[in-house]
Formats: sequence, C-alpha cells, structure tokens
Amino acid sequence: RNPSEFDITKYLVGAGEVNTLATRVYQWSDASYIEDQDQWWFSGIFRDVYLIPFAPSAIVDFDVDPAVDESLSFADLSLNVTVQADHADMNIKVLDPSGELYEERTLPSSETFVKRLDGDDLQLWSAETPTL
Repeated sequence: RNPSEFDITKYLVGAGEVNTLATRVYQWSDASYIEDQDQWWFSGIFRDVYLIPFAPSAIVDFDVDPAVDESLSFADLSLNVTVQADHADMNIKVLDPSGELYEERTLPSSETFVKRLDGDDLQLWSAETPTL
C-alpha cells in the first residue's frame, strides 16, 4: 500500500515513436504479510498512476543548515543540493531581507556551499516570525 517510484528514462524510445508501458501486478508477494495487516486483501492498482517528466538537472533534494551564533552576530550557512544528473552546476544567490543581492556563486552540485553571514541584527526564523 506504500507509494512507489520508478525511473524509466533509459527505457524510453525517441521522440515521435510509441512508448508502451506495461505493469505486472502480483496478488501475493514477500510483502503480502506486512501489507495485509489492515485486512484489505485486494490486489491490483487501486491508486492513481502518474508519469512525471523531470529535467536531467532537476533538484531532487536540498538541505539548508544555518548555524547561528548565540549572540546573533554571525551565522554559517551551509547548503547541500542533490540533483537528478550526475554532474550539474548550481547558481546560488543569497539575498538580504530587502531583496538585494548579498552573494552569488556558481558551484558544481557535488560541492557544499558555505557562507558566513555577518551582521549585528540577524533574526531567527520561527512560525510566529518567519524571517527568511
């Protein structure tokens, strides 16, 4: 009953040609015991199925880690990006609260972007004050 994803890119034929997608659904599998704990003993595809195209350099995941000094006088900003492609460049822009460009850098996606933000009025984010 869990969602599944499959990358079928390498099986697609060229533009203008017909692609055929076939599925095989098993009534019983090694996972049947775990998946049948809710007592729903149906087999088959019972949820929507989507084909979603992704650009070769699409962002799969990213992690932003702001390590803020207790005095709020500086913060070390660390950014890791995972992309679909094996190699891709990322263009990173850091803006100040007014929208002005603070820093811009281009790095390979395999590298971690690290920037020290200095200031005497750094503001922390919270649900009550969502300062970004």
